[in-house]
Amino acid sequence: MKKIKIFNQDWEIGYANDETLNKVNGSSNGLFNGLCDKHHQKIYIYENLKETERRNVVIHEITHAIVHQIGTDFEKSDEETACSFMAFVYPEITRLLKDLDKWLGGGK
Repeated sequence: MKKIKIFNQDWEIGYANDETLNKVNGSSNGLFNGLCDKHHQKIYIYENLKETERRNVVIHEITHAIVHQIGTDFEKSDEETACSFMAFVYPEITRLLKDLDKWLGGGK
């Protein structure tokens, strides 16, 4: 697992197989491209994704982690709140992706 910081909190991100993803999610038959385990501050990315898919899944799961870190409740959010949220988190996602570029390119 690669150690990353999300708003100065320690997280880990790594590749996982179906068995691990199902175990983390508490499911026995799920098909997941990634999971954000906010309780253990770990992000899991399905190991068999193509490079183009990995980037999108990483962004998606990092956004889940950021939502958890800043305590945003999207069930109650309106469009303005969502837009403000994205404007706020975009620099953090960009920074994380820059840090993860080599890793996303094929290394595990």
